[in-house]
Amino acid sequence: MKSRKRTPRIVVRAWREEDIPGIVECHRAAYPEYPKNAYYTERYYDMQFAAFPEGQYLAEVDGVIAGYATSLIVQLDDDAHWYTYEEITGGGTFSTHDPSGDTLYGAD
Repeated sequence: MKSRKRTPRIVVRAWREEDIPGIVECHRAAYPEYPKNAYYTERYYDMQFAAFPEGQYLAEVDGVIAGYATSLIVQLDDDAHWYTYEEITGGGTFSTHDPSGDTLYGAD
């Protein structure tokens, strides 16, 4: 008799503030080659969540955070050729979030 493989429970949902420590863990697991001082801290994710909670999502597998997405809305100048990540995201803080902007920017 063959045993059935259990299908993992996958949930995609908006973040909650209490998810931030798990998001930090996920970030570190996703980018193991980064130097320790390059990782975002809980404070960065707190600021991102405060700026635009509706734009922050995560995926859970069996209740464990397996991935996340961050985004913000910005106003981009059509005449500019490019922007850096730092310019668009306000250094990762999302201080540049503009609810009336014209572009949803996927930051991470």
